[in-house]
Amino acid sequence: MENKSNKFYEMVLFLSTIAFQSMGVLENPITKKAETHLDVAQQMIDYLDMLKEKTYNNLDGKELDALNQTIYELKVDFLRVQNEQKEKGEVKKNESKEKEMNKKKKGTKSRNKGKKEE
Repeated sequence: MENKSNKFYEMVLFLSTIAFQSMGVLENPITKKAETHLDVAQQMIDYLDMLKEKTYNNLDGKELDALNQTIYELKVDFLRVQNEQKEKGEVKKNESKEKEMNKKKKGTKSRNKGKKEE
């Protein structure tokens, strides 16, 4: 029974590691960079939720606690990263709008430069 319990923890650790890497919380061991792929992270969280649902009556207290804690931490981090991404997106949108407005202003100035004042 101990071996099956270890395999359970290994599977939870495996799925959660992929999720944390996909959120950029852990760096990708291949690229050595933190990368964000929220769709993959969400899929891993969904797998852990399904695992909990399908094994609920077969888990001992420690296994259930470990699974619940892991899912909780993943969901909290997911929401944090998702909100950060949304904020960055808003900042990028605002920066793009600002750059666009500056280009328009510069274009107007350069067109007026050639004209002589009367």
